[in-house]
Amino acid sequence: MKKLAAIILAAGMSSRMTAFKPLLEVGGMTLVDRLISIYQQNKVDIILVTGWKNQELAATLKNNNVVIADNPDFQQGMFTSVAAGVRALGNNYSAFFIHPVDIPLVRPCAIRLLVTAHEQQAERIIYPTYGGKRGHPVIVPATLSSRILADKPEGGLRDILAAYPQLALDVKTADRYILFDIDTPQDYQELLEGFTKYDIPTLEESEVILNDLGGVPQEIKKHGLKVAETAMTIARALAAKGICIDYDAVQAGALLHDLAKGQRHHDQAGGEILREMGFGRIADIVEVHTDLPPGITDWESKVVYLADKLVKGTILVNLAQRYAAVGRPFELTPEIVSRILTRRKRAEEIKQEFETILDSSLEQLFL
Repeated sequence: MKKLAAIILAAGMSSRMTAFKPLLEVGGMTLVDRLISIYQQNKVDIILVTGWKNQELAATLKNNNVVIADNPDFQQGMFTSVAAGVRALGNNYSAFFIHPVDIPLVRPCAIRLLVTAHEQQAERIIYPTYGGKRGHPVIVPATLSSRILADKPEGGLRDILAAYPQLALDVKTADRYILFDIDTPQDYQELLEGFTKYDIPTLEESEVILNDLGGVPQEIKKHGLKVAETAMTIARALAAKGICIDYDAVQAGALLHDLAKGQRHHDQAGGEILREMGFGRIADIVEVHTDLPPGITDWESKVVYLADKLVKGTILVNLAQRYAAVGRPFELTPEIVSRILTRRKRAEEIKQEFETILDSSLEQLFL
């Protein structure tokens, strides 16, 4: 059975960066080692195209299970590196990724989506998209290898792929980093800053998850928006009293808490989906939004938990209104009543904790 390979392009001189891009670090790993790891997580073989500082680059690799293809013509442009990688492929691959090393924060889940798309439609040129824009990496079917090796188009690989519009397949992702490359020190600084919240989706990424990937019903999305509004009001009030709280995590956790609503144990199911996407911090919040264990102490989880209890549909309610159904036991089993009462007690505990910090009732925040 033929496999997939990833051709990682790392031959350039990094002239605008002033430092050698493949060996810049983020999260304790060089950019090149990070990309190698992401592909190997998805069982994709690696061909690393080197040129400038090739010996230094090869010597620093942490993983030896990499084919190195040196490109002595790297100064003639990126297409020569694409060709060098394709020449190193051999006949064992059905297709290959093309991935410039200066697009280093693509998430493993984006690669997984592309791999799945290739497994279903192996003959296609597959592009990841975010916000309607195509990014990197692209999967190129091996049937185009001979065209790449025979041609030297002015526009490089882009011109070759553009000649086959009937083969193009766009795959939506919730990964803004498919569009983010680093060319300058300012770009690198932005990358480092963004990486501090790599496991928290932005507002735009959250919307993509809900609208394009999750197939979430409109009423659930509206509920999430109201919970997010409520949670952010509480979070800002707590922050004004000196509580250190991550607004981005609160917003994303609230928007996505019912991502898997309708599935059995939807809190755990939603957390699993988000963890698979690489959003582990938000998965932690979503997994406890229904039942918050006493051992959970982070403010973000507590805020989202309580905000969800204060919103019924899209209407802000108090806890007595939220749990009014418990007063009609003929509609509920004793087990369900017990569970609801436990949740109400926990919500009241969190509410009391917040009100002690705020030195006022939560209701006053929403007047």
